[in-house]
Amino acid sequence: MAWRTGLTVPFALAAGLSGAAVASSLVTTAGLAVVALFLFGALKSRVMHQPVLAGAFKVVMIGILAAAAAFGIARWVA
Repeated sequence: MAWRTGLTVPFALAAGLSGAAVASSLVTTAGLAVVALFLFGALKSRVMHQPVLAGAFKVVMIGILAAAAAFGIARWVA
């Protein structure tokens, strides 16, 4: 499933190459990543016979927290 999240980058780059601003590409990438995390969480929860929406939102929140931590660490190091 990680390959689905990796597919967000080419879509964002395509948006950037079509004349969209860099900020727009960042928003597109973040949005597609959240959608991919939600779908993965829903699928995981369904396979594990757990509540689908709760599991999907849990994976999205973990992904957002991981991205925020990575951004914070990168900013601290740079």
